[in-house]
Amino acid sequence: MYFYLKYPFNTFTSFLFTLVVLSSMIFPFFYSNSKPRVSDFAFEEDFFIIIILMLGVNFLIKQFHEEKKKRNIELLMALGFSPIKIWLCKMITIWIITYSFYLIGILFLLIIPKFIFPSEILCDKNLIFYFNLFLFLTFIPFSILGLVGVLYLIFEDIRAINILIILFFPFLIFLLFIFKKFFFFYSFLIRIIFTIFFLSLSFIILKLVPKERYL
Repeated sequence: MYFYLKYPFNTFTSFLFTLVVLSSMIFPFFYSNSKPRVSDFAFEEDFFIIIILMLGVNFLIKQFHEEKKKRNIELLMALGFSPIKIWLCKMITIWIITYSFYLIGILFLLIIPKFIFPSEILCDKNLIFYFNLFLFLTFIPFSILGLVGVLYLIFEDIRAINILIILFFPFLIFLLFIFKKFFFFYSFLIRIIFTIFFLSLSFIILKLVPKERYL
């Protein structure tokens, strides 16, 4: 976690984004006098995926792209660490810090507005919704962050990666929307399949790409 103390501005802006932007934007999803519909639930899932990705991408750039430019990745490989070990160790810290901020934002959203807006009513959500919100919903965005981390680790041109993300992400959201619309009751299984696919793709790329690409 020393890395995040080393860059306090980035950590603080991510924390501020979590508390202010995240809470204010998703407030209507939780506090309303009308009961949520299935379509609302599907939209919420896509929205939270976007939020988690926005929280994590900034840390990816610092941990992979900038560390590679400083030749720290090359140093770690010279010490005997494989690309998979380097990627996995860095991703674990990114997943932990991203989830921590995400968790703080959700808890802030659930607790604080009750005191600020006592007239608003928390939407009637069941236990499955909260399991999904706090755990299962993170599977896909975390696996996508892992794949993007691989790309930052391999390629020098960060602009090309960002363009690829911008082009790919709307297609992914559309694909998830189609799957959830026609197979809503299998959404958990679909989420697991997508997660396994992105993580497997990350490991395959790390295995196949020559070590020279990481230097």
